Amino acid sequence: MKEILFAHIAPTKCTQAAIDNSSMNMVLAHIAEKDNEYCTMFKNSDKHTLLDNGAFENGYPMSPLDMCGIGARVGADVLVLPDFPFSSWYRGWDSVERALALYKAAGFKTMFIPQSLHNDSVGYYLSLEKALEHPDIDYIGLSILACPNAGLLRRDILKRYTKWTSAKKRFHMLGMLGSVDEIKEIKPYEDLVHGWDTSAAVWYGVNGRYVENSYEKLKLRVDFNSQLDWQPLVNKNINYIKGLL
Repeated sequence: MKEILFAHIAPTKCTQAAIDNSSMNMVLAHIAEKDNEYCTMFKNSDKHTLLDNGAFENGYPMSPLDMCGIGARVGADVLVLPDFPFSSWYRGWDSVERALALYKAAGFKTMFIPQSLHNDSVGYYLSLEKALEHPDIDYIGLSILACPNAGLLRRDILKRYTKWTSAKKRFHMLGMLGSVDEIKEIKPYEDLVHGWDTSAAVWYGVNGRYVENSYEKLKLRVDFNSQLDWQPLVNKNINYIKGLL
């Protein structure tokens, strides 16, 4: 049985503590491009490091050239390929192919995030299947935006692809759907999952919230400039998640 690596995302004030309490790193490109200290914290870590492309925060992906530059600055192992949220499944494949050539030449592994139009589960699966068959794509990211947009649950996607064993391509879970207890739904397919990231443990904790049985998300999106301090409740949330993995 393979270990699921886990990354805790935090406001920049709490980033070092989050790195120390994670088994992998998730670097946010929209912060890394402007914050050298943020980059250095990840560069000094020896953990498996994934660099996101900023599409979740910005609505569009960072350019592949900029991704390579930031990837080097943070010591990334894997770069997320360009994706275009809520777009047709075939949009952006030319961009993906160009980025693949660049990322591979620079020595990075790659992650692809399938997308589709609203309720287009067929298109989503076509995108996913194309990525699974592509020799230069190393990981598949299952997004908390893209999967519900296609009318799909992540557990059902993994159930459908149990034939892709851990010896082949594995998945990364981007964020949490509903609550951190989604981990319980994914456990039967854990050999397919390489990594997972969430801001829930830290963001709930610094705001005085416990994650267990917490199905209502904080209405406030993560403020990465927040000056709220790390506190014992964050550690309690992290330990709860560890107990689910």
